Amino acid sequence: MARKPTYKELEQRVKELQEEALDRQWLEEALRVESNNLINILNSMADGVCIVNQQYDIEYVNPALTKDFGRVEGRKCYEYFHDRKEVCPWCKNQDVFAGKTVHWEWYSFKNQRTYDLIDTPLKNRDGTISKLEIFRDITERKQMEEALKESEEKYRKLFEEIADPIFVADPETGILIDCNYAALELVGRKRSELIGKHQKILHPPEEIEGGYSKSFKEHISKQDGRVLEEQVITKKGEIKEVAIRANVIEVEGKKQIQGMFRDITERKQAEEVREKLIEELHDALVKVKTLSGLLPICASCKKIRDNKGNWNHIETYIREHSEADFSHGICPECSRKLYPELQDDSSSEE
Repeated sequence: MARKPTYKELEQRVKELQEEALDRQWLEEALRVESNNLINILNSMADGVCIVNQQYDIEYVNPALTKDFGRVEGRKCYEYFHDRKEVCPWCKNQDVFAGKTVHWEWYSFKNQRTYDLIDTPLKNRDGTISKLEIFRDITERKQMEEALKESEEKYRKLFEEIADPIFVADPETGILIDCNYAALELVGRKRSELIGKHQKILHPPEEIEGGYSKSFKEHISKQDGRVLEEQVITKKGEIKEVAIRANVIEVEGKKQIQGMFRDITERKQAEEVREKLIEELHDALVKVKTLSGLLPICASCKKIRDNKGNWNHIETYIREHSEADFSHGICPECSRKLYPELQDDSSSEE
């Protein structure tokens, strides 16, 4: 037969139960305070917060989410967020209740907003698992990303279709990081043969100075967008004359040098032909002198006055103003006048 506890033993047991009750009350109060603090934190968050149980019942939404989707009013999560009558085929609950944290992106057709979502398991006091879902509105960011993507596509299209060859390089290393289709045609190479290579691959050896082309070094040092003429060499070794305008720009915090090349080979050849022609014409003009206009000539002695007012013998003046020269002789009339005796002798012989 079991022994009955003594009065002191009963008194001690009551005291222990009272202490346990006080400890439980303290713990419950601490949990209540902690729960209130957590709710206050969730209520003050700019991001939306939702807690859903395994029956798709919404246990909590914070004011940020209520502002976007309204009051819950007893609706299931698929009704509240998606206006559906059944579970969403894309629902992440199965993964979350299996212990996984899921990060995904969702577009709401109800309010035309895009959200970055984090779904994670939340263990309740009774040991059950709920889903804690955090909504971050990224609509503006997505719009900016789309606008940036569109802008990049437009830039790329313009970059590729522009008629002038464009090369882009790292100003510090000289490594080529981009080029357009016209640039590939200029040097007769594939993109894979240029990107990642040093820019000196574009120029003949005599244009290289200190490991870089002369124009590259000057564009880097001056950075004023000046136009410099230089030569490029094709894959087949053909030399082409080009005019290069280059500027150092900053893209996503990194400096790049962008050079626009213009093929001036035909122009330079035309200039050479023109210079040669001018030289030939000049030589011809030096050799050919012509007399033109009115010549002031003395009616008596036949001397001609030059531009300085001096009177010159006619043969002197013509010699100085043309390529003509003189060989002196005597015409028959002058011969009869000056040397009549010779004329008489020849007449008698006849």
